Amino acid sequence: MWYMQRYLRCRTPFRELARLLIAAILSAMVARAIVMIEPNLIGVAIAIAAAAAVYALAVRVLHPLPPSDIERLGMAVMTLPRPLQPVARAGLQLIWS
Repeated sequence: MWYMQRYLRCRTPFRELARLLIAAILSAMVARAIVMIEPNLIGVAIAIAAAAAVYALAVRVLHPLPPSDIERLGMAVMTLPRPLQPVARAGLQLIWS
């Protein structure tokens, strides 16, 4: 962050970072709870899926990214292999529409 402010003369997006942190913490809490209830490989698999869903929902609700970043992500999707592009595009639309 120091580098961004000093050399790039960009403000540090603390509000956006805090929102992403909240989404990550919620996701981690869900994963931890599931693994504590089901401490085996199946529990880990369920925890990963549930944590991903909670993270996506939290990002959708909290809107941590500005529209310019979302546009960049959309452009980055075009660099993926063709079979993955529709899946990635649908994921972006699901989260940020």
